[in-house]
Amino acid sequence: SHRVCEVDNDCAVIQLHCGGCDCGHAVSRVYLSLYQTKREAHCKNYSGPWCDMYCPEAKLVCVNKRCEIHDLEGNS
Repeated sequence: SHRVCEVDNDCAVIQLHCGGCDCGHAVSRVYLSLYQTKREAHCKNYSGPWCDMYCPEAKLVCVNKRCEIHDLEGNS
């Protein structure tokens, strides 16, 4: 799994969509550069809409050996 971890610091956040229309997804740091490279290639010629969205304060955590993003504002 690309979300496997042992401790919180093993986790990173990556944007998967072109245009910034998400608040990110948790992945293992081991796969961070792979996701960044794929996103850069995929979004290189992106000309669609750009989002100006609010992303709540969040913390990356390792839960049951899986990276997750926990919303610190309690919005789930």
